[in-house]
Amino acid sequence: MFSVFRHDEEDNPLKVILLDVAISRWSSPCVDLSLFLYSCTTPLLRETHMDDMLGHYHDTLVRCLAELGHDPALYTYRYIYSSWISFSYEISNPCWF
Repeated sequence: MFSVFRHDEEDNPLKVILLDVAISRWSSPCVDLSLFLYSCTTPLLRETHMDDMLGHYHDTLVRCLAELGHDPALYTYRYIYSSWISFSYEISNPCWF
């Protein structure tokens, strides 16, 4: 993690920026989704509501992509679901970290 500080003339901190590049890479958005869901939800919640959460994520993702002028067809629900299965296995595997 990097910290960038900006000070005034009297050396008082004006601004701080924290940048965490621990897991920065170009990959599927499902990597971030999997990390978030595995670190912030319980196994019972995932088991009970995963279809709803993936559906909401997909709907929001394609809406945002369309608003930004990108092709929402790149991320079908089937792609999101299969990526979730793939990345959730990687994240749940202790050797991944």
